[in-house]
Amino acid sequence: KKELVSRGLSSNYKIIIDENLAESLSIENEAGLVFSEKPLLEEKILKEKKTFSLSPFDSFFTGSSNSLAVVAAKTVAEEPGKRFNPLFVYGKPGVGKTFLLKTLEKTREDSLYVGSEDFLNSFVQSIKKGTTEEFKEKIRGKNLLLLDDIQFLVGKKAASEELLHTVNHYIDKSMGVVLVSDVKPKDLLGFPERLISRVYSGLVTDIEKPDKDLLFSFLKNSQKEVGLNKDT
Repeated sequence: KKELVSRGLSSNYKIIIDENLAESLSIENEAGLVFSEKPLLEEKILKEKKTFSLSPFDSFFTGSSNSLAVVAAKTVAEEPGKRFNPLFVYGKPGVGKTFLLKTLEKTREDSLYVGSEDFLNSFVQSIKKGTTEEFKEKIRGKNLLLLDDIQFLVGKKAASEELLHTVNHYIDKSMGVVLVSDVKPKDLLGFPERLISRVYSGLVTDIEKPDKDLLFSFLKNSQKEVGLNKDT
């Protein structure tokens, strides 16, 4: 049988190959045609490269107070689940943690941002309605999960257990998960010890109050934006 590469086929024909057969070096369809696997892998890689963009970070002000968190977030955006998994970011209210998550969400189409209140309410409703499987499919259906303000799940035993299973799912599947909290992992009293252990297996970093240089840059940019708005 003569081997043909997929790029040599006539544009008049489209043949769909089952991905489950791609384990071998060549793939044979029912018509007896053999295709090289390499073009398929190249096409897959090209698609993966197009799934993210770091341009949303262009408007994110970075300084000594948040530089490590920003670098880690960019790394996660490029390859979720490969490094810093999970990524845990903590800091006092108002230092830009949620803004970081929202910026990270914009970098990838296959990401999901969820506030802890929405996580809790949806989880409780799924139990009442008997739709826990649908809840799990929604929460675990993306390549990157961004969960905000998880400190609000303290004292919610069932919800924190579900969070543990969700984090385990993402890590075991080599998908990315980013958790944000107002407090350090060790201060999430009542959380499953296995969850805290999972958190420390990744990267834990904080965001501090902006330093003077960062505040000056932010204020200077704000003044420019106000000036532009007045001109328009």
